[in-house]
Amino acid sequence: MRFNRNDLGYDRIATFDIETTHWDASQGEVVSIGLAVHERGTPLSNAEYKLLHRKPALDEAALIREAYTWLDEIDAGYLVSFNGRDFDFPFCDERLEHLGASIDHPKLHTPQSHLDLLHDDRKALANQRGEKWPSLEEVLVAYGESPEPLMWKGEPLDNTRFGKELGPALLNSVANNDQVTAEKLMTTVEEYLRDDLKKNLRMYYYDIGELEPPVPAND
Repeated sequence: MRFNRNDLGYDRIATFDIETTHWDASQGEVVSIGLAVHERGTPLSNAEYKLLHRKPALDEAALIREAYTWLDEIDAGYLVSFNGRDFDFPFCDERLEHLGASIDHPKLHTPQSHLDLLHDDRKALANQRGEKWPSLEEVLVAYGESPEPLMWKGEPLDNTRFGKELGPALLNSVANNDQVTAEKLMTTVEEYLRDDLKKNLRMYYYDIGELEPPVPAND
């Protein structure tokens, strides 16, 4: 699903994504958080990434707080996410509440400075058309991309497998102080996170006309 939106002129664009063991915060927890910031006018390969994972010295509440602090310190003018308004931030809020920690959102998480590329328009458009809400990959396919899934243990890695297999495996290795296994799993998680962050940025730039899609729109 393509979407034409106005370019508000922000020069530094941040993006945010979380990985969890379940879609329901009462049954799952945050495993990793990926963040990125990109300076417009430079290649997307120049984006700066911050990839955070649960570790013995970084519990769940500390992980969320570190991610929020990073967003506050990067001097970005705009935050884009894909379902961040309906999922990522509410999930983090519920987990912080469950852990008895304070909830202090980053300054960019406001209706004016946080654009949810799914929630803010594509959901409503899909509802109007009687269609299912598009996935991140489906939006990019509409722009002419052919995204390849990340393979893990011989099968495509998606959110379901992450929540049931990869996320718990990483938390278990951290809990057991199995650093060798944890490092191997973190490598896969980082590749998965980084790919989604890149997709968020590309989708935003397609929407505002900053990037030329691989396949032009049909007239």
